Amino acid sequence: MHLFQTASGYCGCQMDCLPCGHAFTICKRDSVTGAVIPGAQFSLAPLCSVGTQVGTTDAHGLLTFRVGPCARYILTETAAPSGYTPNTTVYTVCVGANGCVTVNGIAVSIFDIFNAPIRTFSITYLANGGTGQFTESGLTAGTHYIVKRAAETGISRTGFTFVSWNTAPDGSGTTYLPGDVIPVSRDLSLYAQWMT
Repeated sequence: MHLFQTASGYCGCQMDCLPCGHAFTICKRDSVTGAVIPGAQFSLAPLCSVGTQVGTTDAHGLLTFRVGPCARYILTETAAPSGYTPNTTVYTVCVGANGCVTVNGIAVSIFDIFNAPIRTFSITYLANGGTGQFTESGLTAGTHYIVKRAAETGISRTGFTFVSWNTAPDGSGTTYLPGDVIPVSRDLSLYAQWMT
């Protein structure tokens, strides 16, 4: 048994233990619905030797790695599936001499790893007595959005001058001016405010 220092302490590996047909499978799932997700990329790196494996979850959300007995690995997601936020958890995978696999200390046969879908929202500009309507959709939560000018939305009102946008038709809500930067955190309707 040889001990090697790692970032989390020491790991013991028997140098004569080589891969001998053991397998470790992960299943990528949506954290909201539990549905399987294809297209997640992973890296499985042995702590005490060389030979990092990489792979991508298949159409059934599955990815199988070959692992050897008497070994410890670090499993990380290297690319999130399209439409999902990255899972930044680092998992420690240990394989016993009998091939029993544990992930972060829990025995598993198939290990589920979850990703949260990227939340998107829409901002809808409403004419509020004028003509036209404009919706900008697919805005990612946590980003910032620049409020548009009425001319950029195609909204107009004959005989009136555009003043601002407001979250309430009567102007009693929050006022936004073109060029204001707002955080994207929910769907938002902005009503044109006019003056004669």
